Amino acid sequence: MRLLPDWLAHYPRHHLSDDVVAGLVVGILVIPQSLGYALLAGLPAVYGLYAAILPVLVYAWVGSSNTQAVGPVAITSMMTAQALLPIVSPQDLSSYAAYAALLAALSGLILWLAGLLRLGWLTQLMSRGVVAGFITGAALLIIISQSKYLLGVSFDSQTLLTTLHTLPAKLSHTHLPTLVIGVSTLLFLLWSKRGLGQLLLRQGLAPRMASLLARIAPLVSVVISSLICSYGALDQAGVAIIGEIPAGLPTLGLPVLPDPHTLINLIPTATLIALIGFISSASVAQEFALRRRESFDANRELIGLGVANLAGALMKGFPVSGGFSRTAVNVEAGAQTPLAGVISALVMVLVLLALTSWFFYLPYAVLGAGIIAAVTNLVDVKTLTQAWRDDRSDAWAYLITALGVLLFGLQIGLVAGVLLSFAAILYRSSQPHCAVVGQYGEQGHFRNIARYEVKTWPNLLLFRIDERLFFGNTRSVLEHLNTELARQPQVQHVVLILSAVNSIDLSAQLMLEELNRNLHDRQITLHLAEVKGPVMDAIAHSPAIKHLKGQVFLSTLDAVNQLKPRLSDPEYHL
Repeated sequence: MRLLPDWLAHYPRHHLSDDVVAGLVVGILVIPQSLGYALLAGLPAVYGLYAAILPVLVYAWVGSSNTQAVGPVAITSMMTAQALLPIVSPQDLSSYAAYAALLAALSGLILWLAGLLRLGWLTQLMSRGVVAGFITGAALLIIISQSKYLLGVSFDSQTLLTTLHTLPAKLSHTHLPTLVIGVSTLLFLLWSKRGLGQLLLRQGLAPRMASLLARIAPLVSVVISSLICSYGALDQAGVAIIGEIPAGLPTLGLPVLPDPHTLINLIPTATLIALIGFISSASVAQEFALRRRESFDANRELIGLGVANLAGALMKGFPVSGGFSRTAVNVEAGAQTPLAGVISALVMVLVLLALTSWFFYLPYAVLGAGIIAAVTNLVDVKTLTQAWRDDRSDAWAYLITALGVLLFGLQIGLVAGVLLSFAAILYRSSQPHCAVVGQYGEQGHFRNIARYEVKTWPNLLLFRIDERLFFGNTRSVLEHLNTELARQPQVQHVVLILSAVNSIDLSAQLMLEELNRNLHDRQITLHLAEVKGPVMDAIAHSPAIKHLKGQVFLSTLDAVNQLKPRLSDPEYHL
């Protein structure tokens, strides 16, 4: 095993300047995000800087992507808060931080083990509707939770229901200076995401430079608001500010294990954080890998993200993942290798060692506005409209997941969406598409009689099954076949066309055996056609083949040529 990663062992020197610049840009620009996401996780702002150092360095060493920027992200931060708030109060900082680090360690361990077991394919079981619905619901919940910083009041924002219950009584206590700062910052950030880049382009800047400068808006808002708050003494007027941020690096240490009961209760949440974190990270890494024509290894991404979270737990961190905005800035800034991530982590180290005093007068309202502006892009209405038009089951999965997240919390919403997706999969599998086919033209093409003008024969039923055969759909296949036989009482031969059947289980084999026997009792012969190799391997020694009264044909055309009546004219269907 190599001690050095491939990218470092064979580092192209001509990439050095690009990586250094990208690392400096990312390191500077994500400071406000890191501070804000720590607050979102229920931790002091400085913990966001802690979480952006060691995980980033470790991921650069073992991660799968050359340009992925790892660090605190909105969704996993929110999930951290929702998992820990029922267990421990943020006022007990030492305990809360210890639990957050433990959650990072647990999710990292789960990701690492999943990578070793090569379980990267499991993410494919979550439909697009569930993922989009979860992210949308979580984004809306984050926006609701961060509004307390803009209003200058405190209320329970765990779910929409608790917010509606507690917020009205707090509105009369809204702090006007805080509201002005928060709303003006939010409007500036929202405008900068859409209008600033276009404005800079009209001024003659190159697209890449215009995009980077537009992304500097959060940092600009931090600087301006801090100066206004400092020189205007707004903190004395009641505007909540970050205050003193501890300088220096945290001490390394293993997460403290709680009692077994609490530990067991944290495992489901850690699993969900690992799952969502990996889906987010993998989707970002894969997208940028495709853009750069690079390979992507899902199992290596699991290991890299897992080890990064384990490392973060040693440095009082909380769960991290790959973030789209971070990675986009990294790529736009010119990153070529993971060295850019190393440089960004060193920027965080410099901030902690020498620059924490710069953020003393930073208002909480500005961080809240920054988070709201950042997560607005996560509200995905396009997927819902497309799913409602093309796939109603995915649309319902989206809606159930999003509403579940808003009304009952992240974990319940996600579980509800996943269960609904599984139910949809099982239902679709239990209702396989079957078709009666006929011969199209004079060649060996056979098509659905309901869609094409084809010819059939009264004594011959060509029945195609377009789904794998297993215990969940055998009854539906039999019902469909019996319905067709009732419509065609003259049938003497039934040919099951298995060209679309990729697998067959024991229940389906027993179904074929029973079908063969029942048809024989009715003077009807059962035949098989176009049986795939894996299916034939499964049934070769089963009674379904040994007792088959008919034949196994290589093609449907062979079956037709042998079984169709010699003197009878075919029937035509349209």
